[in-house]
Formats: sequence, C-alpha cells, structure tokens
Amino acid sequence: TPVIVGAGDLDNNIPGDEIIYGFETGTYSSAITVIKGDSLTPDGRGWLEHIPRIDFENNWDFVDVGQIDGSSTDEVILIDDDAVLNQNRSRLSAYRLNDGGLANNSPFFSNSSSNNEWRRVAIGDVEPGGNNEVVAIRNTSSTGPSNILIFKYSSSAGLAEDDGDAIFINPSPRDVFLANINGEVNGVSDKEIFLLRSVRNNAAAIRLAVINRGNDSIDKSKIEQALDSDNRWKNGAGGDVDGDGRDEIILMAAGQIRVYNDPIGNMNNTLENVVGTNDRSLKVGDLDRNGFTSGIELQATVTGLENGIAAGSSGTVFVALTGGGQNVAFNAQLINPPAWAGPLSQAGGLTPFTLSIPIDASTLLPGTYNINLRITSGNSEVINNPFSVPISIEVKPATIAITPSIAAFVFKPAEGASTCTPENQDVVLNVDGTEGLNYTAVVVDVPTADTARQSLQGGISGKLREDGVLELHDNFGNSAELDTASKVEVTASGIDVDWPSSVDWITATSTSGTIVPNEQLVVSLDAANLDASINDQQVMMIIIADARAGAAPENVRFVPVRYLCTNAPVSLIVHLPVVRN
Repeated sequence: TPVIVGAGDLDNNIPGDEIIYGFETGTYSSAITVIKGDSLTPDGRGWLEHIPRIDFENNWDFVDVGQIDGSSTDEVILIDDDAVLNQNRSRLSAYRLNDGGLANNSPFFSNSSSNNEWRRVAIGDVEPGGNNEVVAIRNTSSTGPSNILIFKYSSSAGLAEDDGDAIFINPSPRDVFLANINGEVNGVSDKEIFLLRSVRNNAAAIRLAVINRGNDSIDKSKIEQALDSDNRWKNGAGGDVDGDGRDEIILMAAGQIRVYNDPIGNMNNTLENVVGTNDRSLKVGDLDRNGFTSGIELQATVTGLENGIAAGSSGTVFVALTGGGQNVAFNAQLINPPAWAGPLSQAGGLTPFTLSIPIDASTLLPGTYNINLRITSGNSEVINNPFSVPISIEVKPATIAITPSIAAFVFKPAEGASTCTPENQDVVLNVDGTEGLNYTAVVVDVPTADTARQSLQGGISGKLREDGVLELHDNFGNSAELDTASKVEVTASGIDVDWPSSVDWITATSTSGTIVPNEQLVVSLDAANLDASINDQQVMMIIIADARAGAAPENVRFVPVRYLCTNAPVSLIVHLPVVRN
C-alpha cells in the first residue's frame, strides 16, 4: 500500500507528469517506484513502469518533486523523518533521474541528523530570479538551531543553503508548503512559504504562519491563523483551485479538508469538506486537463439584527439565499436549535429565496449567541454542498429609563412662618424601556446610599432580595448591602407593588414592576410622618432592572427624592417635577 506519492516531469519524452510513490517493505525499509503514461498521448488511464522498484534502508515519510537545477527532468527529494527507526538518524536526500541517481540510490545531496530531525520539504520559486528554491524544515529544541532552511542550486556549489536564509521559530513547524496567493505582481509570480505547527496550551498562538521572500507585499497579520487549539490541522498545500490566477490555501485534518478561497483578501472565506483522509497526503494539481469549471456556489446574506437585539425583546433574522443566478432547489435546517431560535419560516425552496428565523430574547442575558443554519441541495453541480451559514446574534442589555429623574415635593411656608405645613402628595414617575423587563425599587436614606456608592465603582448592578436586603455589585468585585425596613409586598389585586422603604415619610408603589405601556412608579409623601421642622430633606430611591439590563451600562437608577420648604420665587422652582394631591 503506498504511503507517499508525488508527481512531476520525470520523463521528458512523455507529455504530462509522471507519478512517484513509495511503500514500506519492513520495519526499517521501504521501496520507491516511478510510473509514466503508456503512450505519447497519455489519457491518464494506462500506465507502465518508468523506474522499477528501488529498495532503501530508510522508511521514507515524505516526497516532493520539482525543478531544482534548471535542466532536464525534475528532481526528487525524499525525507525519513523518524530518527528512532532509522538507526537513530533522520535523512533528507535529493535525487536526479536523468543521471541514474534515483535508480542507483545515489543522491546528489544528502543530510542526516540524530538530533534535529528533518520533517518536510517544498520546492518552488520563493525568491525572484534564478533556480527554484528548496525550503526544508526540521525539528529542533526550543533554543535552536534554525529549523527553517532555504537551499538553492548553483553549478559551483550544488544544492547549498542560501546565506542569511536560516530561520528559527519556536515551536518547530511540522509542515511546509508554497502558494502564490498574490498572483502575478510586477511581472513576477513567486510563491509564499506557509508553515503549520503545533502549539500546546496556547489557543491564541499562530499555527498557520507565512514567510514572504518575494518582491510583492502581503499583510501577515491578516493571513496568519491560530486555527484550532487541538492542533488537528496536519498538512497543507497551495494551488489555484478556482481559476482566478491566484493560489488558494488548502489544509487537511483527520476527516476534513478546508479551502481558504481568498487568502490575500479574506481568510474568513472558507469552504469546509468532510471527507476521509489519511492525515498526511495532500496534493493539488490539474488532474483532468480541463482547467477550472466553476459549478454552482450557494451564497447567503444575513440581515435583520445587524445592530443586535435587546435582552427581553424579540426580533427576526433574515437569510437571503442565492445560487449564482440559478434556481437551485434546497433544504434548510437549524442544527441543534436552542429554544430561543426558530422555527424556520420554510424548510426548503428554490433560490433566490429568503428564510426568516424568529429570535426570542425574552429570557436571554446580554452576550453573543450563535446558531448554525445548514443548507443542502440535491443538485450535483453545487460545489459547496452542504453549505453552512453561521449566524451570530448580539444580545444587548435591555434599557430602563425613569422620567422625571427626581421626585420633588415643594411647599411654601405661610407668611411670617419659617417652616411649612406639608400635605400628602404623590409624584408620578414614568418607567420606560424594554417591554417585559422586570425591576424592583427601594427607598433608603441618603447616608446609606452614599456609603454604598462610595464602596462601588463603574458598572453598578444589583438585586433586591425577598427579605428586603438590597445587594449592589460593581465590575471590580466590590459589593454592598442595604438593609431596608420591609419586604416587597404585592397587593391583593396582584397589580400594584409596594416597595420597601427605610424612611417612614416616603413610600413607593408601582403599577406592576414590569415595563409595560404606561407603567408608572408613584412616590408618595406621608406628611404625618415627616419632621416638618427640617426644611430641606432628601432620601434616595434605588431602582434595579433584572439581569437582562446587564451591568454595563448600569442596570441601577438612583432617583433623588426631596422635600423642600422654600420662599424662592416660582420661576426658580418651575423646573422641578409637578406634584399631585
């Protein structure tokens, strides 16, 4: 069974490429065979041996084929990456075919190591001018030496390392491949070097890295990827799979192949293929000589909640599906839908078509939520089948607004008097915001409120417990408790809610404790319990929305409640809220 395979121009007398493959013959041995087309007009169906079986005392783990010395046929590089199996030495060997080097196991370049094992190699034009380069990677310690080496062939020195082209990264790369993601720039079409590596215990570390030795410019920060923290992407390749003149990047993991359709422009534009793989052999080439055939590509545009949705409310996501200008039959399904999403407006149809997905955020806390829409089609020309549409929904804190922002009871003393004779009065506050948002309220004296606020910083949130204790928290982990005089009481009607108060001359009652149209909070002055000898008194009403209003912006509102006895002209106090008897 073949374990390695490569292709290239290994016989100048036959049009097209030849195939080289290798297989294991024992624990520490393997063999290589080269086959070619059986006629001068090969159709890819008939093959014969070009170089019969060659036995090696190495277990070759990797092969690459390419033009290295600029003459005659392509060259072959073989790598044994396991130092333990091969007498404690890994090996990189380069062979020509036209001089009998491969057939006679006589490499024109070879390097072995027991400490810095060779891993992979890629042949291609990475530096403008001259022959192709050979980019080889090896496994080194965390302190070096260099683990990325660039070789170039010359008639005088043979295949030798380029000066200044030894690079060290930690940890060492596990795979290297080349891709011309920029296309032709200034008449030059050089390739970029891509590296895959495994990184433990660091989900944010770069696992797909790029090195550019050409005369074109690329933004590495937009191309390099952390990939998945499980390090499952083992192999990569580059090639122009969509016919746009620029190479795409293809990565392979166990059971999956990912294509980056536009690596120079948008690394988020990917195509996922779930397919059985051997986790090690990935090549890109024009196998049918028919060039690129576009096929039909399903596309989706998600709208409706671009600006998010308030916690406690509801909305709709719209997914507009197109099929490249064609009517494509499709089926749609939400994958493991949560209770707050769906059902779909329709389970299928013909493109172009717009699906709608109801979103119920009535019980959701602020944050980002994700759902996945899966589109399938029975049309064999669809190239991205199945098609996954990820949908991200930002649930924003619900809002609560209290108007007016102060409850003031203003009286004038009788002529010649220094104090007032207050009467029972009410101030009506309107409670507006996200419908369905619950809130609680409590009245405390100002020293108690000030003490609590002084111990807290930005982003204050809180809740009122059933025992009448108000708990306040901030974003820095600080907390404060305010013990009020009474518990929350709901009247027999089940409509009005009497809120606790630690002062006996102010009470507060809500219509329902839930934001609905015309929701009101009535603050009442009990004149009989007021010490009218003090002309200016203030307490604080604290209103707390439920957790759907979040902690930033604050879900707590502080409403000053003031009794004022003054002879000030009316013009100076008209800005205060109107009171009712």
